[in-house]
Amino acid sequence: MKIRFAILFIYVVGLYACQTNKDKIQGKWIEADNFVDPYRLTFSDFSVKMESNVFSGEKLYHIRKDTLYINQFDSIYKSLIVFDNEHLKLKDIEGDTIIEIYERDTFTDLVDYFNHKRKHSINLPQLRSEFKATGHIYHNTLFADWQNNKILIFFNGKAHTLSDTSYILLDKKEWATRTLLYIDKEVRVGVLNRIKSELQRAQLNAVGFAAIDDSGNRTTIGTLMPPLDSIGGRLLPPPLDLINRKANNIMVCVKPDSLTINGNNSDWGNCKDAVKRLIKSNHKSIIRVEFEETLSYETYLNCIAELQNAYIELRNDYAMVTYEVDNYLELESEQIKEVRSQYPMRIQELIKEE
Repeated sequence: MKIRFAILFIYVVGLYACQTNKDKIQGKWIEADNFVDPYRLTFSDFSVKMESNVFSGEKLYHIRKDTLYINQFDSIYKSLIVFDNEHLKLKDIEGDTIIEIYERDTFTDLVDYFNHKRKHSINLPQLRSEFKATGHIYHNTLFADWQNNKILIFFNGKAHTLSDTSYILLDKKEWATRTLLYIDKEVRVGVLNRIKSELQRAQLNAVGFAAIDDSGNRTTIGTLMPPLDSIGGRLLPPPLDLINRKANNIMVCVKPDSLTINGNNSDWGNCKDAVKRLIKSNHKSIIRVEFEETLSYETYLNCIAELQNAYIELRNDYAMVTYEVDNYLELESEQIKEVRSQYPMRIQELIKEE
Protein backbone atom coordinates (compact mmCIF):
# COMPACT_ATOMS: atom_id res chain seq x y z
CA MET A 1 0.00 0.00 0.00
CA LYS A 2 2.85 2.39 0.88
CA ILE A 3 4.53 1.62 -2.43
CA ARG A 4 1.32 2.43 -4.34
CA PHE A 5 0.93 5.71 -2.46
CA ALA A 6 4.55 6.65 -3.15
CA ILE A 7 4.11 5.89 -6.86
CA LEU A 8 0.90 7.99 -6.97
CA PHE A 9 2.62 10.89 -5.18
CA ILE A 10 5.58 10.78 -7.55
CA TYR A 11 3.18 10.68 -10.51
CA VAL A 12 1.23 13.76 -9.30
CA VAL A 13 4.42 15.70 -8.56
CA GLY A 14 5.85 14.70 -11.91
CA LEU A 15 2.65 15.71 -13.70
CA TYR A 16 2.74 19.17 -12.05
CA ALA A 17 6.42 19.53 -12.91
CA CYS A 18 5.63 18.79 -16.55
CA GLN A 19 3.18 21.67 -16.67
CA THR A 20 4.45 24.76 -18.40
CA ASN A 21 4.29 28.15 -16.72
CA LYS A 22 1.50 29.04 -19.11
CA ASP A 23 -0.52 26.06 -17.87
CA LYS A 24 0.09 26.97 -14.23
CA ILE A 25 -0.91 30.61 -14.64
CA GLN A 26 -4.34 29.88 -16.10
CA GLY A 27 -7.36 30.92 -14.03
CA LYS A 28 -8.12 33.59 -11.45
CA TRP A 29 -5.70 35.31 -9.06
CA ILE A 30 -6.12 37.96 -6.37
CA GLU A 31 -3.45 40.28 -4.99
CA ALA A 32 -2.42 38.74 -1.68
CA ASP A 33 -3.25 40.51 1.59
CA ASN A 34 -4.56 43.68 -0.05
CA PHE A 35 -7.74 44.53 1.86
CA VAL A 36 -8.31 47.94 0.27
CA ASP A 37 -8.35 47.51 -3.51
CA PRO A 38 -6.73 44.25 -4.62
CA TYR A 39 -5.89 43.62 -8.25
CA ARG A 40 -7.70 40.58 -9.65
CA LEU A 41 -6.22 38.80 -12.66
CA THR A 42 -7.90 36.25 -14.91
CA PHE A 43 -5.56 34.46 -17.33
CA SER A 44 -6.96 32.70 -20.40
CA ASP A 45 -4.97 31.24 -23.32
CA PHE A 46 -3.84 34.53 -24.84
CA SER A 47 -5.15 37.39 -22.71
CA VAL A 48 -5.28 38.50 -19.09
CA LYS A 49 -8.20 40.44 -17.63
CA MET A 50 -7.14 42.93 -14.93
CA GLU A 51 -9.65 44.44 -12.52
CA SER A 52 -9.65 46.78 -9.53
CA ASN A 53 -11.91 49.54 -8.22
CA VAL A 54 -10.26 52.08 -10.50
CA PHE A 55 -9.29 49.97 -13.51
CA SER A 56 -10.71 47.25 -15.70
CA GLY A 57 -9.15 46.05 -18.92
CA GLU A 58 -7.90 43.11 -20.92
CA LYS A 59 -4.37 42.73 -22.32
CA LEU A 60 -2.54 40.23 -24.50
CA TYR A 61 0.23 38.32 -22.77
CA HIS A 62 2.99 35.87 -23.61
CA ILE A 63 5.17 33.62 -21.46
CA ARG A 64 8.66 32.58 -22.49
CA LYS A 65 10.26 30.22 -19.96
CA ASP A 66 9.96 32.14 -16.67
CA THR A 67 9.30 35.61 -18.11
CA LEU A 68 5.83 37.16 -18.41
CA TYR A 69 5.26 39.72 -21.17
CA ILE A 70 2.10 41.87 -21.12
CA ASN A 71 1.25 44.21 -23.97
CA GLN A 72 0.73 47.72 -22.55
CA PHE A 73 -0.56 50.78 -24.41
CA ASP A 74 2.86 51.99 -25.53
CA SER A 75 5.28 49.47 -24.04
CA ILE A 76 5.80 45.84 -23.02
CA TYR A 77 5.59 44.99 -19.32
CA LYS A 78 8.07 42.28 -18.31
CA SER A 79 8.50 40.39 -15.06
CA LEU A 80 9.85 37.07 -13.81
CA ILE A 81 7.22 34.62 -12.58
CA VAL A 82 7.68 32.20 -9.70
CA PHE A 83 5.08 29.71 -8.44
CA ASP A 84 5.33 28.98 -4.73
CA ASN A 85 2.67 27.04 -2.77
CA GLU A 86 -0.34 28.26 -4.76
CA HIS A 87 1.14 31.76 -4.89
CA LEU A 88 2.15 33.60 -8.03
CA LYS A 89 5.09 35.93 -7.45
CA LEU A 90 6.06 38.60 -9.97
CA LYS A 91 9.70 39.67 -9.66
CA ASP A 92 11.63 42.58 -11.07
CA ILE A 93 13.24 41.55 -14.36
CA GLU A 94 16.45 43.36 -13.41
CA GLY A 95 16.88 41.82 -10.01
CA ASP A 96 15.35 39.56 -7.39
CA THR A 97 12.87 42.03 -5.88
CA ILE A 98 9.28 40.82 -5.54
CA ILE A 99 6.91 43.31 -7.13
CA GLU A 100 3.56 41.65 -6.48
CA ILE A 101 2.24 38.43 -4.93
CA TYR A 102 -1.04 36.81 -5.98
CA GLU A 103 -2.94 33.79 -4.74
CA ARG A 104 -5.69 31.68 -6.24
CA ASP A 105 -8.94 33.62 -6.36
CA THR A 106 -12.03 31.63 -5.37
CA PHE A 107 -13.75 34.51 -3.57
CA THR A 108 -16.99 36.28 -4.39
CA ASP A 109 -15.87 39.69 -3.13
CA LEU A 110 -13.49 41.49 -0.77
CA VAL A 111 -15.51 40.59 2.33
CA ASP A 112 -15.35 36.91 1.42
CA TYR A 113 -11.58 37.22 0.96
CA PHE A 114 -11.16 39.10 4.26
CA ASN A 115 -13.23 36.51 6.17
CA HIS A 116 -11.10 33.71 4.70
CA LYS A 117 -7.76 35.32 5.46
CA ARG A 118 -8.57 36.79 8.88
CA LYS A 119 -10.83 33.93 10.04
CA HIS A 120 -13.86 36.16 10.57
CA SER A 121 -17.51 35.95 9.59
CA ILE A 122 -18.66 39.45 8.64
CA ASN A 123 -22.14 39.40 7.08
CA LEU A 124 -23.13 42.62 5.33
CA PRO A 125 -26.59 44.07 6.00
CA GLN A 126 -29.41 43.21 3.61
CA LEU A 127 -31.42 46.15 2.26
CA ARG A 128 -35.17 45.86 1.72
CA SER A 129 -35.03 47.91 -1.48
CA GLU A 130 -32.77 48.78 -4.37
CA PHE A 131 -30.09 51.38 -3.76
CA LYS A 132 -27.92 52.61 -6.60
CA ALA A 133 -24.38 53.18 -5.39
CA THR A 134 -22.60 56.43 -6.17
CA GLY A 135 -19.40 56.22 -8.17
CA HIS A 136 -17.06 57.26 -5.39
CA ILE A 137 -13.59 55.73 -5.13
CA TYR A 138 -12.69 54.75 -1.56
CA HIS A 139 -9.06 54.95 -0.44
CA ASN A 140 -9.42 53.11 2.88
CA THR A 141 -11.39 50.21 4.30
CA LEU A 142 -12.61 49.49 7.79
CA PHE A 143 -13.81 45.99 8.67
CA ALA A 144 -15.77 45.55 11.90
CA ASP A 145 -16.86 42.19 13.31
CA TRP A 146 -18.78 41.44 16.49
CA GLN A 147 -17.51 38.32 18.27
CA ASN A 148 -18.01 37.22 21.88
CA ASN A 149 -19.52 40.60 22.83
CA LYS A 150 -16.45 42.38 21.53
CA ILE A 151 -15.92 44.61 18.51
CA LEU A 152 -12.91 43.75 16.33
CA ILE A 153 -11.64 46.51 14.04
CA PHE A 154 -9.35 46.29 11.00
CA PHE A 155 -8.29 49.48 9.24
CA ASN A 156 -6.85 48.73 5.79
CA GLY A 157 -6.44 45.13 6.93
CA LYS A 158 -4.54 45.90 10.15
CA ALA A 159 -6.08 45.00 13.51
CA HIS A 160 -6.52 47.88 15.97
CA THR A 161 -8.47 48.81 19.05
CA LEU A 162 -11.49 51.02 18.55
CA SER A 163 -10.33 53.84 20.81
CA ASP A 164 -6.97 54.37 19.08
CA THR A 165 -7.21 56.79 16.16
CA SER A 166 -3.50 57.59 16.01
CA TYR A 167 -2.90 54.65 13.67
CA ILE A 168 -5.43 56.07 11.21
CA LEU A 169 -3.74 59.45 11.19
CA LEU A 170 -0.34 57.84 10.69
CA ASP A 171 -1.41 55.33 8.04
CA LYS A 172 -3.59 57.50 5.84
CA LYS A 173 -2.23 59.72 3.12
CA GLU A 174 -3.35 63.33 3.14
CA TRP A 175 -5.52 62.89 0.05
CA ALA A 176 -6.92 59.50 1.06
CA THR A 177 -10.03 60.65 2.88
CA ARG A 178 -12.82 58.28 1.77
CA THR A 179 -13.34 55.13 3.83
CA LEU A 180 -15.52 52.15 2.92
CA LEU A 181 -17.06 50.42 5.94
CA TYR A 182 -17.61 46.65 5.94
CA ILE A 183 -19.54 46.20 9.18
CA ASP A 184 -21.30 43.05 10.35
CA LYS A 185 -25.08 43.43 10.29
CA GLU A 186 -25.43 42.44 13.97
CA VAL A 187 -23.27 45.29 15.29
CA ARG A 188 -25.41 47.60 17.45
CA VAL A 189 -25.97 51.30 16.79
CA GLY A 190 -24.24 52.25 20.04
CA VAL A 191 -21.03 50.56 18.82
CA LEU A 192 -21.50 52.02 15.34
CA ASN A 193 -21.64 55.52 16.84
CA ARG A 194 -18.29 54.91 18.52
CA ILE A 195 -16.78 53.76 15.21
CA LYS A 196 -18.06 56.85 13.42
CA SER A 197 -16.82 59.10 16.21
CA GLU A 198 -13.29 57.69 15.91
CA LEU A 199 -13.32 58.21 12.14
CA GLN A 200 -14.43 61.80 12.67
CA ARG A 201 -11.56 62.36 15.11
CA ALA A 202 -9.23 61.17 12.34
CA GLN A 203 -10.94 63.59 9.93
CA LEU A 204 -12.23 60.73 7.81
CA ASN A 205 -15.71 62.17 7.41
CA ALA A 206 -16.52 60.80 3.94
CA VAL A 207 -17.64 57.20 4.39
CA GLY A 208 -19.52 54.53 2.48
CA PHE A 209 -21.58 51.76 4.07
CA ALA A 210 -21.27 48.47 2.17
CA ALA A 211 -24.51 46.48 1.91
CA ILE A 212 -26.45 43.98 -0.20
CA ASP A 213 -29.49 45.32 -2.07
CA ASP A 214 -32.80 43.52 -2.63
CA SER A 215 -31.44 41.95 -5.84
CA GLY A 216 -28.46 40.41 -4.06
CA ASN A 217 -25.95 42.89 -5.51
CA ARG A 218 -23.27 44.72 -3.53
CA THR A 219 -24.00 48.42 -3.14
CA THR A 220 -22.63 51.35 -1.16
CA ILE A 221 -24.51 54.07 0.71
CA GLY A 222 -22.29 57.13 0.76
CA THR A 223 -22.53 59.88 3.35
CA LEU A 224 -20.56 62.83 4.65
CA MET A 225 -20.39 62.95 8.43
CA PRO A 226 -20.31 66.40 10.05
CA PRO A 227 -16.93 67.60 11.33
CA LEU A 228 -16.15 67.70 15.03
CA ASP A 229 -15.76 70.89 17.00
CA SER A 230 -11.98 71.35 17.33
CA ILE A 231 -12.38 72.48 20.94
CA GLY A 232 -14.99 70.22 22.50
CA GLY A 233 -14.85 67.31 20.11
CA ARG A 234 -18.62 67.47 19.59
CA LEU A 235 -20.59 67.31 16.36
CA LEU A 236 -21.24 70.65 14.73
CA PRO A 237 -25.02 71.09 14.26
CA PRO A 238 -26.78 72.46 11.16
CA PRO A 239 -27.14 76.28 10.90
CA LEU A 240 -29.19 77.72 13.76
CA ASP A 241 -31.60 79.55 11.47
CA LEU A 242 -32.71 76.16 10.14
CA ILE A 243 -32.55 73.96 13.19
CA ASN A 244 -34.37 76.42 15.49
CA ARG A 245 -37.39 76.57 13.25
CA LYS A 246 -39.55 73.70 14.37
CA ALA A 247 -41.40 73.69 11.05
CA ASN A 248 -38.14 72.76 9.30
CA ASN A 249 -37.62 69.62 11.36
CA ILE A 250 -38.84 66.19 10.27
CA MET A 251 -38.42 64.05 13.37
CA VAL A 252 -37.86 60.34 12.75
CA CYS A 253 -37.56 58.01 15.73
CA VAL A 254 -36.47 54.40 15.15
CA LYS A 255 -36.81 51.78 17.87
CA PRO A 256 -36.67 47.97 17.68
CA ASP A 257 -40.47 47.74 17.80
CA SER A 258 -41.62 51.07 16.35
CA LEU A 259 -41.05 53.78 13.75
CA THR A 260 -42.51 57.27 14.13
CA ILE A 261 -42.39 60.31 11.84
CA ASN A 262 -43.21 63.60 13.55
CA GLY A 263 -44.77 61.58 16.35
CA ASN A 264 -47.05 59.59 14.06
CA ASN A 265 -46.74 55.82 13.84
CA SER A 266 -45.41 54.55 10.52
CA ASP A 267 -43.83 51.44 9.03
CA TRP A 268 -41.07 50.68 6.54
CA GLY A 269 -43.54 50.23 3.70
CA ASN A 270 -44.75 53.84 4.03
CA CYS A 271 -41.66 55.56 5.44
CA LYS A 272 -40.15 56.80 2.18
CA ASP A 273 -43.39 58.18 0.73
CA ALA A 274 -44.30 59.90 4.00
CA VAL A 275 -40.90 61.59 4.16
CA LYS A 276 -41.13 62.60 0.47
CA ARG A 277 -44.43 64.39 1.10
CA LEU A 278 -42.96 66.31 4.03
CA ILE A 279 -39.81 67.31 2.12
CA LYS A 280 -41.83 68.38 -0.91
CA SER A 281 -43.96 70.67 1.25
CA ASN A 282 -40.85 72.32 2.71
CA HIS A 283 -37.58 72.09 0.78
CA LYS A 284 -35.67 73.53 3.76
CA SER A 285 -36.55 70.53 5.89
CA ILE A 286 -33.94 68.83 8.04
CA ILE A 287 -34.57 65.17 8.79
CA ARG A 288 -33.49 64.60 12.37
CA VAL A 289 -33.21 60.88 13.11
CA GLU A 290 -32.96 59.29 16.52
CA PHE A 291 -31.81 55.66 16.57
CA GLU A 292 -32.10 53.60 19.73
CA GLU A 293 -28.61 52.30 20.56
CA THR A 294 -29.75 48.68 20.80
CA LEU A 295 -30.84 48.66 17.13
CA SER A 296 -28.90 46.45 14.75
CA TYR A 297 -26.67 47.99 12.11
CA GLU A 298 -28.87 46.33 9.46
CA THR A 299 -31.96 48.20 10.70
CA TYR A 300 -29.97 51.44 10.89
CA LEU A 301 -28.72 51.13 7.33
CA ASN A 302 -32.15 50.28 5.95
CA CYS A 303 -33.49 53.49 7.47
CA ILE A 304 -30.65 55.58 6.02
CA ALA A 305 -31.26 53.99 2.60
CA GLU A 306 -34.99 54.84 2.74
CA LEU A 307 -34.30 58.46 3.69
CA GLN A 308 -31.65 58.95 1.01
CA ASN A 309 -33.88 57.28 -1.58
CA ALA A 310 -36.63 59.78 -0.71
CA TYR A 311 -34.32 62.64 -1.72
CA ILE A 312 -33.03 60.81 -4.79
CA GLU A 313 -36.55 60.14 -6.08
CA LEU A 314 -37.57 63.77 -5.54
CA ARG A 315 -34.49 64.91 -7.46
CA ASN A 316 -35.26 62.50 -10.30
CA ASP A 317 -38.87 63.72 -10.43
CA TYR A 318 -37.67 67.31 -10.65
CA ALA A 319 -35.14 66.39 -13.37
CA MET A 320 -37.89 64.71 -15.40
CA VAL A 321 -40.20 67.72 -15.18
CA THR A 322 -37.45 70.27 -15.84
CA TYR A 323 -35.07 68.48 -18.22
CA GLU A 324 -37.03 65.38 -19.33
CA VAL A 325 -34.34 63.12 -17.87
CA ASP A 326 -35.35 60.41 -15.40
CA ASN A 327 -31.96 60.19 -13.65
CA TYR A 328 -30.63 63.54 -12.50
CA LEU A 329 -27.05 62.23 -12.34
CA GLU A 330 -27.06 61.95 -16.14
CA LEU A 331 -27.35 65.74 -16.46
CA GLU A 332 -24.50 68.20 -16.93
CA SER A 333 -22.63 69.18 -13.76
CA GLU A 334 -24.28 72.61 -13.47
CA GLN A 335 -27.71 71.08 -13.92
CA ILE A 336 -26.95 68.48 -11.24
CA LYS A 337 -26.04 71.31 -8.85
CA GLU A 338 -29.30 73.06 -9.68
CA VAL A 339 -31.34 69.92 -9.00
CA ARG A 340 -29.54 69.33 -5.70
CA SER A 341 -30.16 72.93 -4.68
CA GLN A 342 -33.90 72.28 -5.06
CA TYR A 343 -33.71 69.25 -2.77
CA PRO A 344 -30.58 69.51 -0.60
CA MET A 345 -30.06 66.29 1.35
CA ARG A 346 -30.16 67.24 5.02
CA ILE A 347 -30.14 64.25 7.34
CA GLN A 348 -28.91 64.71 10.91
CA GLU A 349 -28.49 61.83 13.33
CA LEU A 350 -29.24 62.65 16.94
CA ILE A 351 -26.75 61.17 19.36
CA LYS A 352 -27.85 60.46 22.92
CA GLU A 353 -26.36 63.61 24.48
CA GLU A 354 -28.28 65.76 21.99
